[in-house]
Amino acid sequence: MRCLTMPNVLPDLTTPIARRPAPTERMDENAVLEPYDGMLVSETAYWRFYADWPDVTYEWHNGRLEAKGVSDWATILVFQWFTGLIRYFLDSHRGGQLVNQALGFTLSLTAHGASRRSIRRPDTAVILPENPHQLQLTDRRYHGVFDLCLEALSDSDPEQKARDQVIKYREYAQMGVEEYYILAGNLDDCAFFRRDPQGRYQPMLPDQDGVMASVALPGLRWRQRDLVRQPTLEALLADPVYQGYVLPEFSRAQADKAAALQRADQEAQRADQEARRAEKEAQRANQEAARAERLAERLRQLGIDPHLLE
Repeated sequence: MRCLTMPNVLPDLTTPIARRPAPTERMDENAVLEPYDGMLVSETAYWRFYADWPDVTYEWHNGRLEAKGVSDWATILVFQWFTGLIRYFLDSHRGGQLVNQALGFTLSLTAHGASRRSIRRPDTAVILPENPHQLQLTDRRYHGVFDLCLEALSDSDPEQKARDQVIKYREYAQMGVEEYYILAGNLDDCAFFRRDPQGRYQPMLPDQDGVMASVALPGLRWRQRDLVRQPTLEALLADPVYQGYVLPEFSRAQADKAAALQRADQEAQRADQEARRAEKEAQRANQEAARAERLAERLRQLGIDPHLLE
């Protein structure tokens, strides 16, 4: 599997790839209009009316609504399997919050000296325990910066695909999201990025065995080919790549059981050896008793009382 590389020439992240003409009249902040992709709305109106629109999930970029695209079933399966790994990791290691796209976060960006804002809703994101901005039970948006963002590639049209691969790639890096993963049913479209000290994303590469490792979540490892194979839980529990964080208590219980069986077997072997030694001692005692009886019988035949010789 190859990691996705970014094109040398990237579009301006502050300019939507396609947009409808802006209306000339001033927007009524209290008007609720049927939304559409590219619709001009204020940030306030977005949070008030469109952040939880029932039929379509909308993000907000440069004052316009952006409808999140749809992924194919192969991509959804990859995404579900991989986010399951992350949940196993968070449950068994350091903890953290796993967030779905119901919660958006605001990105304050700069490009060409101009300030711009976006509201993004990653398909899944992670907030680590040391992040100073932890979600509270009453929150409807996230007020910090996620530590890890994951997007299921929306490839229904080139604009949607570029939004995940180019626009969000630039935005997340600038905002300080440490790692950004793009998951797809086609492995050639999968990409994993880690932020370097200069604040730019660099591709994460597998080792010689095809195993990838996260730095933001130390201990999270996965095989590239497993993204498509999607091993079962039973297979993960038997695989050293995943044993360290996929239900480790099960692996520990299995190890304890194996150790107990080994100890029981060793005890049984020692008991068997002791039984054999006792049997040999009994045989020797019987042989000594039989020899003594034969000697006593010979003495009696000679008219000698054996007891006089004791």
